Amino acid sequence: MDAYLCPASQERLKNPQYWGIKPQPLSEIIVMGKLRLSFDDGPKPTDALTKILTILADHSIIADFYVNGIEMDSAETKAAVRKIHDKGHKVENHAWSHKRLDTMSLEEVRQEISRNQDMIQAATGRFPTRLRPPYGAGAYPKSLDTEVVKAAQEFNLTLTLWQVDTEDWKSPISGKYDKILSDVKAKQHLELTDILMHVLNNTADGLNTLIEKLKEKGYEFG
Repeated sequence: MDAYLCPASQERLKNPQYWGIKPQPLSEIIVMGKLRLSFDDGPKPTDALTKILTILADHSIIADFYVNGIEMDSAETKAAVRKIHDKGHKVENHAWSHKRLDTMSLEEVRQEISRNQDMIQAATGRFPTRLRPPYGAGAYPKSLDTEVVKAAQEFNLTLTLWQVDTEDWKSPISGKYDKILSDVKAKQHLELTDILMHVLNNTADGLNTLIEKLKEKGYEFG
């Protein structure tokens, strides 16, 4: 027998107040992409790096670390890079000397990349797959540098920038949580938002609170 609803019941079904859950207007539904934390420079200072790694582990977050070969100048710093890898994070190429690659010849860019590739591989057993040029120089879409692009391709490296810059090298993140949260919100429509920080003691000190504030807003890390 076919189900039958009287006209009054049919009208009630059209009225959301009779539904179990009131639907949320599509215009109010917020789709938030995931966040990725990335840390440039390093592995020095190693005490800051150790604290950052501990905080990330406490929150079960995997991050990306773009390191400079020139800072891997001792057994301690090489072990620190190995520790990044062993904790499950990606160790990527930030060039050897942290100089602007877009001011160099093709051969000089190759050397900057190659030396760092080899140093990271020796420490971790893995060659980086991404290159973040220091200062982003030469990788911005509107100002791509021919030599940087060509050298990256030769080493099968993907040029990588970021979406949110905390500018933690200018001032501690602990003094600008609201600004960072606002910047992240402006990018939440993206599938993945890369938040740029650096291996610094001030950043290590403010990182836990930043992560907690982001989680409170409902963000997830990927």
